[in-house]
Amino acid sequence: NKKSIAVITSRKLYNCFVLVNNEQIDNCLVVRFQAPYSFTGENVVELHLHGNPFLVDLIIQIAVDYGARLAKP
Repeated sequence: NKKSIAVITSRKLYNCFVLVNNEQIDNCLVVRFQAPYSFTGENVVELHLHGNPFLVDLIIQIAVDYGARLAKP
């Protein structure tokens, strides 16, 4: 849900889960940093995933499909 991220408090860690086609595929932690209070000074969302390379790639692709962009060096 695109609206969900806007209602979470900045700089607070949340336990959540990732759904694909209404099926839970991972539990994760998410934290939102509202500009200018992030390392880059931009709005940032960090996902803390379990590390399975397949799931990480899938979740990144889903986030990009919803309008996220990858961090630049």
